[in-house]
Amino acid sequence: MSDADYYAEEIGEALDVGFEQQTFYDYYTGRKGTPFNFFVEEFLSYSYENATTAKDAKRNIELFTAHCPTIEGTNYSSVLRWVQNETRSKATVGKCKNYLNKYWRYLQRTSVVSNDTNPFTNVELPKSLRKKEDREPFTDNEIQFVHTKIKENYQPELEAAFQIAIYTGARISEIVSLTTDDIQDIDHVSCFVIRESKTKAGIRTIPIHDNLKELVNQLSTASSDNYLISNIKTTSGKKGKTDFITKRFKRIIRNQCQLPTTKVFHSLRNTVSTKLEAAGVPENIAADIIGHNKRTMTYGLYSGGTSTQQKYDAIKKVQYGK
Repeated sequence: MSDADYYAEEIGEALDVGFEQQTFYDYYTGRKGTPFNFFVEEFLSYSYENATTAKDAKRNIELFTAHCPTIEGTNYSSVLRWVQNETRSKATVGKCKNYLNKYWRYLQRTSVVSNDTNPFTNVELPKSLRKKEDREPFTDNEIQFVHTKIKENYQPELEAAFQIAIYTGARISEIVSLTTDDIQDIDHVSCFVIRESKTKAGIRTIPIHDNLKELVNQLSTASSDNYLISNIKTTSGKKGKTDFITKRFKRIIRNQCQLPTTKVFHSLRNTVSTKLEAAGVPENIAADIIGHNKRTMTYGLYSGGTSTQQKYDAIKKVQYGK
C-alpha cells in the first residue's frame, strides 16, 4: 500500500460503517467510475511541449471534471448540460471544448474509451453565452495616469514590468522570465532576447527602447537572483510571478484609475501594436516585434525575419507624450 492508501484507510475507518463508508471506498477505488481527469498528466505529456498551454489545458479539464466527474458518465447529454450551465464567454468555452475534444481523442487513441463516438464534436455553443470583451489599447493619458498611480503605491517590480511592456509589447510571462543574460548586443543594438513564449513566433529579439536603457541598466545591476526583475516573492515559478504583477496591476487600474474591464495588462500589447501602426511601421516588422505569426507565405514561411536595425528604428517611434 502507498502512503495515500494508508491515509485513505484511516479516513475510511473513521467514517460510519455502512452507506457512508461504502460510498467513500466506491469513489476512492474507482468502483463508481474512472475520474474524468484520471489520464490528464499522460495526455499533457504526450500532447504539449509549451508549459503555458499545458497548464491551460489541465485547468480546463479540471473545471469540466467538476461538472462531469467520471469518464463513463461523459456523453452527449452530460456535455450539453455542462455547456448550458457555463457562465464564461463563448470564446473561452469554445477553447475549453477544444481541449476536451483533444483529450477525448487521446483517450480513444489509448483505447480508454470507444472510437465510436466523441461527445465533444457535435455540441454547439448556445447563443446565450456572452461575447468575450475585446481588449482595448490604453490612451497616452491613461498610460501616464496609471504610471503615476503605480509610483504612488511604490511597487517597483510592477513599475519595471509596466515600463518594459509599454515599450516592447511583450507578454507579462515573457517579461518576468527575462534574465540579466537575456540583455544582449545584437548587430550593435542592445536587445531583449525572449527565450520563453506562448508561441513559436514569440521567440524573438526586441531592441531596447532608448527610454528603457537606464531602467534596464539599473535592474541588471540590482538583480539578486539573475532575473531582470528580481525579488518577486513566489513559490510557483513563472506563473506565480505573472500573477503577482497582473493582480497588482488590476487592483490599481480598477480601484484607483477606474478604468473599464476591457483594459488589462495584456492590453499593453494592443497599445504598442496601435502605436506601431499609427507610426506607419510595416506589419511584418511590427509582427516581429510583438511576436505574432505573419499571414503571408512570403514573409511567414520563407523570410528569415526583419533585421535588428529595422526593429530598432520601428520601436523608437513608440512614444507617450511627455
